[in-house]
Amino acid sequence: MLTQISAWWFNELEGVVPHHMISADADTIIGEIPVLHQHRASLAGRAMLCQRTTVFPIECVIRGYLSGSAWKEYAQQGTLAGEKLAPGLLESAKLEAADLQPGDQSRDRSRRKTITIGRMREILGDEVAYTLESMTRAIYTLGEKTQSRPGASSSPTPSSNSAGTATAASS
Repeated sequence: MLTQISAWWFNELEGVVPHHMISADADTIIGEIPVLHQHRASLAGRAMLCQRTTVFPIECVIRGYLSGSAWKEYAQQGTLAGEKLAPGLLESAKLEAADLQPGDQSRDRSRRKTITIGRMREILGDEVAYTLESMTRAIYTLGEKTQSRPGASSSPTPSSNSAGTATAASS
């Protein structure tokens, strides 16, 4: 399921933000790597063909609502990912604009932590940080459009209130 969700977002962002996915279609993957033909059933819906990249260890949570760990940080410090938010917000309040909440994706889970956008810029450089911020706006906008489609839920539930999560790789 996670592969399919990621592939959907990469397809939606095609031409908007550069990414590493070439295809998530089993037949396309087999066309590029014919030796995998006998594994088609295992690949379908579970694999992506990607170009080699340099992965940087930043996980980016795109939040549309102030809930969960975001609410906990705001309630204690008045911030989200180290950035000041307006005072007086309520739990699960809709944020005015999508918020990119970067985090250090250390292999040691006990050392993982939220980092500020400024720190993300220091680690990745302005160009990559700008790409991630652009991706945030694009994903949030697509999420809002998806929510407003006929038959879609008009408001997220507090337990599933983020617009999505994207783990990025430079390409």
